Formats: sequence, structure tokens, C-alpha cells
Amino acid sequence: AVLVATGILPYGDVLGLLGSETVWLLIAAGVMAAGIEASGLPARAARALIVRAGSVRALVHLVTVGVVLTALAIPSTSGRAALALPVFLALARGFAERPAVVRALALVFPTTILLSAIASLIGAAAHLIGDEILRGMTGSGIGFGHWLLLGVPLAVVSAHLAAELVLLLMTRRADRRGRLALDAEQLADPAHEDSASGGDDSGRLTSAQWRMLALVAVVVALWCTESLHGGPPTAVALLGALAATAPGFGTTPMTAALKSVPWPLLVFMISAAALADALVRTGAAEWAAQAALAGAAGMDATSVLAAIIAVSAAAH
Repeated sequence: AVLVATGILPYGDVLGLLGSETVWLLIAAGVMAAGIEASGLPARAARALIVRAGSVRALVHLVTVGVVLTALAIPSTSGRAALALPVFLALARGFAERPAVVRALALVFPTTILLSAIASLIGAAAHLIGDEILRGMTGSGIGFGHWLLLGVPLAVVSAHLAAELVLLLMTRRADRRGRLALDAEQLADPAHEDSASGGDDSGRLTSAQWRMLALVAVVVALWCTESLHGGPPTAVALLGALAATAPGFGTTPMTAALKSVPWPLLVFMISAAALADALVRTGAAEWAAQAALAGAAGMDATSVLAAIIAVSAAAH
């Protein structure tokens, strides 16, 4: 509002941000994520991973694997945290007599959620904001497939290293000793036990879960092959959102899915994009960059990059 009132940004340009591809990509991904969650597929996948853990260390790293995988389809860290909360609560109940393990898991979940966000373009709103700014300044951004190629290795390594560090710092050798005996019933999500989509006790995926799994596979494949078919990621996400809420195929109505979209995050993202546009238009961004790098004239590129990373990490 201040930028419009002072004449820095035209009113039409600010409204235009509401219809940007980045905003609709996040909305569509949120709707699709609601359909996936409603099917019970994330909870089923989490149980399938966790019951294979034979030790506390294996459990921590299997949890990390599951968290990293959610970054491929679930938008924003807050959405992935909401998805992981029931899993953590179930594990906390199972390890009630081992408080050190519960404390370690309480740190492992948020730590790996944050670090694994770098795995995909939709893993955090900052990625979408950065890609939008990059497209505005250079005419091209970082595609979903290219981001995966660069981000997944970093996400996997950093998340597993952090999980191991948390385990070593928060537990003693005695806490990690002994084999685990977790079963699927102990980790069951009561919210899906009686639903049409998640009530199969045979251990097999339900038809709704198979449909959502196929939907995720198709959408991610289309995102990664954008350069081959030319379909914009936002259009692919919108089609996925329609499929996830379509009668006969989807698992949740559109009205319910829209309620799960992170609207405050969208407002923040639009505001950040407007502020970035204003900084570029007024020349403030160029002035700030020149002022910040004034003393870097004699520095090599590696040192400048290290300084930028340090400042960015401190700001985060």
C-alpha cells in the first residue's frame, strides 16, 4: 500500500502480482498436497519406512529420507511440518520411556524439514520468490528439473549429516543401544483408519492412494521434462490440482483443499515480490549491491561468494 501511495509502483503492477505464475503454482501445489494428504498416502509411506528401522540410528535416518521425499510434492516448510507432526506424535508415544530419543526426534524433524527444502523449487517460498526475481531480471529462471539436479544432493547430504549430529548430541550410547520393534498399528493415524481412502488393513495401498501416487509421479515427471514438452509448471500444477479434487478420481473437495493453502505465505510472497520490484525500479538494489561489495574489488570470486553465503545464512 505504501509503495502504491508514494507512486513507486503502479497500482496495476501490484494487482498483477496476484495473477503471477508463482502465486498460482503455490496455490495449485497446495490443493494437490491436500488431496495427497487426504488419501492417507503420506502416513502410509511414513509407516512403511519407519517399521523397517532396526535401531534408533536407522530410525532417525529413515525419518530423514521420508522428510526429503516430501519436498518433491508438498509446498512450503510449514505444510511439510503439519504433515510430519502426526508421525512425530506417534513416535513420541512409542518412545515414551526413552525421553532422550523423543528429544532427539523433536529436533530431527524440524531440522531436516528446513535443510531438505532446498531439494525442490516448491520446497520453500523463498525459492519461488528468487526464481520470480531472476526471471524478471534475466528473462529466464531455474526450472524444476534443474533445481532438482542441483538441490537434491545438497538436501540429502546436509539433512543426513544434521540428523546424525542431532543424534550424537542429544542421546547417549545407552539410549541408542538395542533393537527396535515398531509395528504399523503402533504408528497408525486414527484420522484415516475409517475413511474411504485409508482403511485398508492388509498393508496394501488403497485405490485412492494409488491414484494420488500416480498423480504425483506424473506431475513431477512433467515438471522435470518441461524443456521437452514446453508445458509451464503452473499449468501442470493446476491440472494436478483439478485431478486431486475431481469427483471419482480425487480424494477431497476443492473447497476443503483451498482451506489448506498457505494464504498468509502467499501474501508474504506477493509483498516480497513487490518490494523487490520497487528496489530494482528505484535503483536502490543496485546502490545497495555496490555499497555492500565496495570493499570486494580485490577479492576473488570464491571469497565474494563465501561472504554472500555467510550474510544470507545470518539473515535467514
